[in-house]
Amino acid sequence: MDDDNLIVLENVSKTFEGNIKSEALKNINLSIKKGEFCSLMGPSGSGKSTLLYLIGALDIPSSGEIYINSQAISKLNEKQLTKLRQDYIGLVFQFHFLLPEFTALENLMIPQLLIKVPKDQAKKKSLELLEKANILHKKDNRPSQMSGGEQQRVAIARSLVNNPLILLADEPTGNLDSANSKNIYSLLRSLNEEHNQTILVVTHDQNFASQTNRIIEIIDGKIVV
Repeated sequence: MDDDNLIVLENVSKTFEGNIKSEALKNINLSIKKGEFCSLMGPSGSGKSTLLYLIGALDIPSSGEIYINSQAISKLNEKQLTKLRQDYIGLVFQFHFLLPEFTALENLMIPQLLIKVPKDQAKKKSLELLEKANILHKKDNRPSQMSGGEQQRVAIARSLVNNPLILLADEPTGNLDSANSKNIYSLLRSLNEEHNQTILVVTHDQNFASQTNRIIEIIDGKIVV
């Protein structure tokens, strides 16, 4: 296996059982190198989000193997999977899932406090990330007091609290206007260039995708080469 590959999928398939068996992914082979900024595109129902969740270790494939930083996910127990997600993966969704009763600063501190990071250290790290996301001026605001673009910036900052090697984003600009979409792209690009962050973004936005380093296209559960 190439040491430069941070994410490797080998013959990965995913089938959902039900009244009708649904094959969401079919024999996927994919490698993403450290520091790559990739977009994942395809029609609705093509398997984009399923693939992202498998890479994020939020679900397991029906067959095949996924390696994250050379670790085979199938070989890990639940405790090890939790640690892998904490150590390697940051997740951003179309709907930001900020805790509505807490401020931006508190939304970043809480995940750190849950893993016993000292409060002063968690606050310092949170303020640094809010500044990096150009949203420090909203640190004392609750989500309802922020625009959609501002909330998404806070969500991206929160995804970075544990210094993940990989940032996975599922339609992060899906609910935003073009100006805010550009701002989110600029933030992700700066993370990629300044911190060698490996980023995989699911998007329908062709303009957004065209500015990433590589477009991975998926149709009917298969990677289109």
